[in-house]
Amino acid sequence: MKRKIKFRIWDKEGSKMINGNDFTFDEYIPINYMFNDSNRFIFMQWTGFTDKNGTEIYEGDILKCKLYNGEYENYVIVWDEEEAGFDALNEDKNNFMLPSIWTVSKIIGNIHENPELFYSDKREKIEQ
Repeated sequence: MKRKIKFRIWDKEGSKMINGNDFTFDEYIPINYMFNDSNRFIFMQWTGFTDKNGTEIYEGDILKCKLYNGEYENYVIVWDEEEAGFDALNEDKNNFMLPSIWTVSKIIGNIHENPELFYSDKREKIEQ
C-alpha cells in the first residue's frame, strides 16, 4: 500500500499552522539554523486517515471520539516510537482509540492551537 507522506508545520514563534506544501525555508530562516539551533517549528505528519468529514488527521490533532458507553472523550494523535505507528490517547494516557474509530470521529482542533480542548486544567480555566 502506498500513501503520500504529508506534513504540516506549527510555527511556535509565529503561533500559526503552515501547510507543509506551502512551507519555504527562505520565507522563514536558513535551513541549517532551523535544524541545528532552533525549536521554532514542530513538524506533524499525516496519519493516512481522515475523520468522518473527510479531513486529513495529523499528529497533534484532537479527535472527539464516542466511547462504548455512548459518552464522548477527546483524544490527541501521537506517534508511538515503540509501536512505530500513530495512536490516539486520552488525557490520562490510559486509553487509546484504534484508527478504525478515528474515521467515525471528528477533528475538533489541534494540541498547539487549542490545548484547552485536551488538557482539563486549561478547560477548567476557560469554563470559569
